Amino acid sequence: MLRIKPDMPVFLGTGTESTVRMKPGIVLYVGAWGTKISTVPDECVDSGALTGTRDRIAERYKAWADSGVTGLTISTNSEAIRNMAGVARLERTNLNLSRHADH
Repeated sequence: MLRIKPDMPVFLGTGTESTVRMKPGIVLYVGAWGTKISTVPDECVDSGALTGTRDRIAERYKAWADSGVTGLTISTNSEAIRNMAGVARLERTNLNLSRHADH
């Protein structure tokens, strides 16, 4: 069985605060030192990280859970880890309920 487990930074906070925290790493990763951090589009952050409020992270996590990945390796702080554990449990419970409803 093929397992797909991408790395996923998670930053809990206001949308703006958490998105801005990711941008320096993106500039470094793409090697665009001449690029100003403010020019990195928020969509670029959203494509490879879960950022924002608890509700926004839970909403965006659902897309990853539905994408076929078998797990996420998250990098974050302890508060966000607890939040992700709760989100994953809720999503797994909802998935199990929907599977039972189909039978």
